[in-house]
Amino acid sequence: MKDKKQNIGLNYNYQVAVDSKNGMVVSQYLTQNPTDAHELFEILNHIKIEMDIYPQVLVADNGYMDDIALKYPHKNNIRLLIPDRAESSKSKSKIKENPYTKANLTYNWKTDSYLCPMGEQLNYKNNRKLNGKWMRVYSTNKCKTCPIKKQCTKSRVKEIFEPIDDLRLKMKADFQTPEGKNYYKKRANLSESHFALLRNIRHFQKLNRTGMKNAEKELTILSIAHNIQKIHENLKATII
Repeated sequence: MKDKKQNIGLNYNYQVAVDSKNGMVVSQYLTQNPTDAHELFEILNHIKIEMDIYPQVLVADNGYMDDIALKYPHKNNIRLLIPDRAESSKSKSKIKENPYTKANLTYNWKTDSYLCPMGEQLNYKNNRKLNGKWMRVYSTNKCKTCPIKKQCTKSRVKEIFEPIDDLRLKMKADFQTPEGKNYYKKRANLSESHFALLRNIRHFQKLNRTGMKNAEKELTILSIAHNIQKIHENLKATII
């Protein structure tokens, strides 16, 4: 498979699900798909097989965003939290410094509108085809008299574009709630700490076994060791 540098080699895409309460690995597998875009269904399917239950909440990064895959959690009553591209770009310094970017405007699912820094609502106006995809367009006629219009937009009016997908809009609003943001913070700590433990504490830099089945066995052993350590930590905390 191709890696991030587009080099072809014996590479695998490691998928792992971590429990937010105890930090234990509940599911994992390897794939040769170079991106995560089509892995949402697979990771949920693996969790169901191994745990015999779907998670109540599943948090993933923007790489898992896929219109078809979004329907599966919805049908199975799973609360899915994935930031859209604008939301995931907030960590970039240029985005943080600009309060007028889409990422820094608050979306209200109930009113289907965005709130600009001046307190004006950008309401849904119409649909428009952009780059072959139909998009919902949000704008306001208050831009004409706005004192900061030149800082906000170079166009006649400020326009926000969203893909035509009710599930995406609902999830976007859910993600922006305090609870949604808290869930995502937990996700960052759990997933990154798991990989950090593998690399830094257990000095695991690469797979030693060849072939996907053998490589998965190697990762399974590491995950078992990880879970035993988490059980030990939880028992120790309980005893104290």
